[in-house]
Amino acid sequence: MPSDEPVARFLGLPREELARQIALLYEQGLIALQERMHPGAGARAVKPGILIHDVGSAQALPGANETPEELERHGRMVMEAMMEPVRDRLCSDLRQEPSAFRDAGTAIPRITSHLTRVSPPDDLFVAAACLLWHGGLEEFCAKEEGK
Repeated sequence: MPSDEPVARFLGLPREELARQIALLYEQGLIALQERMHPGAGARAVKPGILIHDVGSAQALPGANETPEELERHGRMVMEAMMEPVRDRLCSDLRQEPSAFRDAGTAIPRITSHLTRVSPPDDLFVAAACLLWHGGLEEFCAKEEGK
């Protein structure tokens, strides 16, 4: 079950900002994975004698060079990609127990339980569940039925 702090924090955000947060969390995870696999790969190496304007040797930053609109679109795409593999089970669960999805306090843990078995789940999973709940789980599942 996710802790209440991330759930409250993410549910308090407007949908657009929540989608941006998902993109940033996703990119942050990719940068961290790259750094674990290849230490130092996240730093932009600048060789002596080469001058690259507007590019320092700082670490890569999530969301760098993306507009707020691009980040929002990216976050929605990440959420949809995360939910697609569990769509059938999630929608079946919604049909069997719709009352469990009416309130965010019960819906968010239920949605995250379909995404991961890790407890507490990573903030990316909690944020994606919050965005799905905000956006309408019934609408999400209606797409499944219309396939």
